[in-house]
Amino acid sequence: MSPSSYKSIILIFGLICTFVLPVQSYTPQCIYREYPDKVYNFTQLTYEPFTATIDEKNTTILFSICGEPVLSCNNGTEDTKTYQSCLKDPGNKQNTIIGTPSTISISPRGSQGIIIGYKSGISNTTSGVCEKSINLEMICANYTDFMLESATRSQDECEYTVKIRSRYACPKNASYIPSTNTPVVTPSPTSEQIPHYHDCVFYDIQNVKYNLSGLQLQGDNEYYNTTFEIREAGLYQRFSLLYSICPQPLKICDKMVDIYSPTGSQACHVFRKNAHPIGKPELHSFSVQEWIFILTYMSKTVDEDHTGCNYKLELRLRCDYGTNFHIMSSKVVSQCLYQIDANTRHACPVRY
Repeated sequence: MSPSSYKSIILIFGLICTFVLPVQSYTPQCIYREYPDKVYNFTQLTYEPFTATIDEKNTTILFSICGEPVLSCNNGTEDTKTYQSCLKDPGNKQNTIIGTPSTISISPRGSQGIIIGYKSGISNTTSGVCEKSINLEMICANYTDFMLESATRSQDECEYTVKIRSRYACPKNASYIPSTNTPVVTPSPTSEQIPHYHDCVFYDIQNVKYNLSGLQLQGDNEYYNTTFEIREAGLYQRFSLLYSICPQPLKICDKMVDIYSPTGSQACHVFRKNAHPIGKPELHSFSVQEWIFILTYMSKTVDEDHTGCNYKLELRLRCDYGTNFHIMSSKVVSQCLYQIDANTRHACPVRY
């Protein structure tokens, strides 16, 4: 489909008989770069498992900031994987995995702070098990090292949000980076740091470049259009999603949602003659998992229908050197999450 005018060796030492179990290794990423010359340094908050209670039943989230392993999340001695966060429910003997270190994504917000995201990597659409995720909203606050503000979860219990105030969430000049071997995570430029929305170049945690500018819209009236279908319990619904791939606002969404109060949305859900905004160009984040470049857009506020969560559009772009752009599938993952899978050569790492 093309634009048209109607577009993720620590050792657990335990006396388990007489042997030691190897756990998957992971080097925590604790310094995050914001384009072009700012950094967030969380090295003072490493190797400290944090907890946050989310309900009256004392259900608790265990998590790390920089992705270092939380050993308390492992389910028994046979579980040798590495987890960044999990849910401990007093009524459940098994921990529920929320995030794994290798799925990290970041979304800098300038002087306001930064959002650090992780995903579980575990899902089963057949049985209705969603992939859980956690967003650590690190809020710039020069008066405290660490202060937990709130911990919440979505109605479908798929998305968890922890808000934290910290002086380390305040960006500093890039020259502030200490001379250590700590890796630096470099996200893509966000719309707050660049003069135009038409920059569509991203860098992963290893500073590998991904250039999606070949998929950007060229005119004000252009957009991508993908059809979604919902079939469940006798219900059939078919609707369209108008969107951009690069962080660009769509004028057609402003016209259809409210021409008098433009929202600058990156995408909108269109059903019959009704439309509502989905994502904001400035609220984007990305991650790279194997050969898939995952670009996520989020709405700015909770939707007006009071579903209890922010709408999100997840564009999963698989590297395919022989294809310019081709939609493979589209689905509604949860009440507020839309997913589009596509193959494209633009999602392939740039070779110098």
